[in-house]
Amino acid sequence: MARGSIQHVLAPPVRCRHEGAYQGADRLLREGRAAEALTAYLEALRDHPADGLCGRVLLARTAEAALDAHAPRLALDLAAEAVEGIDERPILRWATLAARAGAVRARAAAELGLLDDAARFLRAAQRIPHRNQPTERYVRISAVLVFAPARDALDSEMAMDVISSETVAQQLKRLTSYEMAYLLTHWGRVLQGRGVPKQASVQYSAAISHVDGIRVTWSGTIAAKYRRMATMLLTAQCGVLECEGGSDDDFATVVELAVRLGDQYLATRLAGYRAHPDLTALVEQPRPWWMLAEDPEAEVDRERAREQFEVLAKAVPGAFEKVTARISGVVLPEVARVAAAPELVPAVPGWVTAAEEAGPCLTLRRAWEISRDRGHHLLGPEHLLLAALADGECRNAAAAAGITVATIDEMLRKTMNAQGTPGGLTEAARSALEESAVRAWQDGVPLVRPSHVLLSVLSHTVLASPDEIAVRVTCGATARWRDPGPRLPIAGPFSAPARAVLMAASDGRTITHGDLISALSASLATPPTVRDRAAKCPPNGASVTFPWAALCTQWTRGIDLEDLVDPPVPGGVPDPLLRRALLGAGTLARADGLGYVGPEHLAESLRTQPDPEPGEWLVFTPSLKNLIARASTRDVVTVADLREDLAC
Repeated sequence: MARGSIQHVLAPPVRCRHEGAYQGADRLLREGRAAEALTAYLEALRDHPADGLCGRVLLARTAEAALDAHAPRLALDLAAEAVEGIDERPILRWATLAARAGAVRARAAAELGLLDDAARFLRAAQRIPHRNQPTERYVRISAVLVFAPARDALDSEMAMDVISSETVAQQLKRLTSYEMAYLLTHWGRVLQGRGVPKQASVQYSAAISHVDGIRVTWSGTIAAKYRRMATMLLTAQCGVLECEGGSDDDFATVVELAVRLGDQYLATRLAGYRAHPDLTALVEQPRPWWMLAEDPEAEVDRERAREQFEVLAKAVPGAFEKVTARISGVVLPEVARVAAAPELVPAVPGWVTAAEEAGPCLTLRRAWEISRDRGHHLLGPEHLLLAALADGECRNAAAAAGITVATIDEMLRKTMNAQGTPGGLTEAARSALEESAVRAWQDGVPLVRPSHVLLSVLSHTVLASPDEIAVRVTCGATARWRDPGPRLPIAGPFSAPARAVLMAASDGRTITHGDLISALSASLATPPTVRDRAAKCPPNGASVTFPWAALCTQWTRGIDLEDLVDPPVPGGVPDPLLRRALLGAGTLARADGLGYVGPEHLAESLRTQPDPEPGEWLVFTPSLKNLIARASTRDVVTVADLREDLAC
């Protein structure tokens, strides 16, 4: 998918005298007619020279069509042949081909449950440098599809977090409706396969919400450019029916869409759910002959299929060696693999489960594994910190304050020796877990998350000021699980922690200064330095009258917990250069899906000078506020001054 487009972009482009042989197949694949496209590609392969870049691209396109047509075995074989023998450091269109085919190969392996192989294929594709943007996006989306099935999801909220955190980890920006629906539908299918239909249905429903709007474009037949999105809508609706069931009207609506699309695969799924006369003609149509490559027992025209694959095996022997073997029932010799003995992992001890007062805490269990593997007799806050840093966003937020896995590792080596298996929690670790449970409760979520553990541990250490980390993890891209709560009695763009404090201080109509200070002091989301300043403010019964909206308009930023104690000074940022740079930094932060702006965004804004775009208000991190304060003391602000401040 191209950014902001509903069209599927194929890459790399081909310029050869045989291009016309499969232009029709390209059009079918772009429109979402994967089964028809695969048939056309295979017929083109039969007559196309197998050597050269053009032949490799045709193999990769055929593999991509096979993947979309629910034939992952065939896709895996074709994609492997497409990249076979390509230089480790390809250039130009060869590089684009290797990256694209490698991503298809990884997706096919993941579909077949070969997750280790899928990860290996994907990393190889990610290492290939190229300049083709559609392929770069295709690889990043493939990474989400490959790595998501390896993640755990104990409930629907955690399941939603998986896709959110993976898209952030792969730096996917401005996902189109189709891309988001595609990711959610794929994840729903994975969860459905795990036997958790309730969680799967939530993903399918979310996917439907992204593409349901295309209904308004339908009149009679579905336009070619909307067909791919309509197929995604039908796939998600099939999933909801299989997981939850539905009314007769719901089923009739889905059947009507299936008939209009003429999708035999989805029609067969629907017929398996409930018989319907309108589906009969579709279901009883002959299966494509290439289905024999996916399932040797498939009911197809076997004579024609064998003839076609014999011709293909002569034209491209490497690609169809395994296919012809499967059809013939021949077992090909494979490289012998020595199966490693399974590791005997002891069950989670009772003292770990007893500490999970707020429900299963994966961070605590990961910390127990770390302490066990290192032979430490007690589980301390250092182990909890290492476990929390396994989360990508927590790791990045901590690194901004100078805390890395390497520094914590070094600390553990100096302070603890291997003395057996862990037998319990230290008092500091127990206190941190209790505080984490309170943080989760204040956020309105049922489970303790890595960010709760990270902030709880850091609030009782001198490793670094937790203010910077608190803003980054509470306003980050994956912090959308926070409960937004009811409407505030006042208007203004507030961060999620600030909104929670204001709701706690409000009686539904007004917010007094005394109640605000009390709520700030009671909230565990409040950084220690902010809590200390709040404690020094003498509370009173006057209503809070800060002109937040006006201040935000001048400062181009949202209101955070720190601003509830010390509101920004009216007048905003006086220097036009700094103001424009901050607007550009906000644009970059929004493109990253973040709710905060840090010094790194300002540095990138100074380097690239993006066009500022309007959007939701963002919170400035403490380090960026300090930098702005230093810059505002100068009569004239220059780019050189800002870069010098950023380097400090």
